[in-house]
Amino acid sequence: MGRNPLQRTAQILWEEVANLHPRYRLCDWAISCLPHLCFNRTRALLYRLAGFSIGKNVCFMGRVHISGGGKIQARFRLGDDVLMNSPILFDVNAPITIGNSVSIGHDVKFITTSHEIGTPDKRAGTTTAAPIVVESGVWIGAGATILAGVTLGHGSIVGAGTVVNASVPPNTLIAPKPNRQIPLPP
Repeated sequence: MGRNPLQRTAQILWEEVANLHPRYRLCDWAISCLPHLCFNRTRALLYRLAGFSIGKNVCFMGRVHISGGGKIQARFRLGDDVLMNSPILFDVNAPITIGNSVSIGHDVKFITTSHEIGTPDKRAGTTTAAPIVVESGVWIGAGATILAGVTLGHGSIVGAGTVVNASVPPNTLIAPKPNRQIPLPP
């Protein structure tokens, strides 16, 4: 026998607020009060207070958007000496790990979620998620999109506007139109 209407209503309400992330929301509100390009290390401190793993000497040049279900704080890690412009989107339905001395440009998106191909009646099938790893020394240009399951190798460069759907070897430049990988000198 099914649940009574009160139990069903309670379940629906819980599903609606389950991913509210109150510590992050409070942090995001405080950060929204800070002017762009000022209080860069203060933003890092606020993200730490919200439970995120943020290394030393990290600069957030503005707000970033962190979204995902469940314990998002446990799936987001930044190393030391990271510089992030803003805005940036982090979809943390799977872990995102960013190494030391990484620079990230404006309007970059990290997307850990995708879908299996469904039937013709609904092509976006079952949701899938895979981690993203950005090794140390990487530079990600403005407007790049890093997709699920990608590792950006140590010292690599992602050109502005590139959509990265496969891992990039260390010391390699990947650029858009057409995507091509160019080895860099050590």
